[in-house]
Amino acid sequence: PELLRELRRRCVRLCVLSNKQNDMSAAVVRHHFGEGVFDRVLGQRRDFPPKPDPASCRFLMESLGTGTADTLYVGDSNVDMQTAHRAGLTACGVSWGFRSVEELTAEGAACIVRTPMEILTLVTAGDSSCIG
Repeated sequence: PELLRELRRRCVRLCVLSNKQNDMSAAVVRHHFGEGVFDRVLGQRRDFPPKPDPASCRFLMESLGTGTADTLYVGDSNVDMQTAHRAGLTACGVSWGFRSVEELTAEGAACIVRTPMEILTLVTAGDSSCIG
């Protein structure tokens, strides 16, 4: 929560992209984070193939008017790392999530963060490149 508050304070745009059903994704995000934290929440819908296909990710970037150079993809699974690469994004893995650090690294994570606040450093550095 502290990271999200600070990113919002700095006007960083935030999205959630999930392979869980769209309504469920929105409900889970709303339950855990409330309203207004994320600019967009997009779960699985019929009009997009599931991740790792990059179409839904590209849709989110287009809807926010941002591009690959300005977007950091943060995820906790091999599918997230694959989605980031297929969308042309820097892939940042989190050590506390669904998959192991080794699996995220093997799938091409440019960096692994061990605490949420490390993401703030990556985003505010103005550089989407990461060092593992």
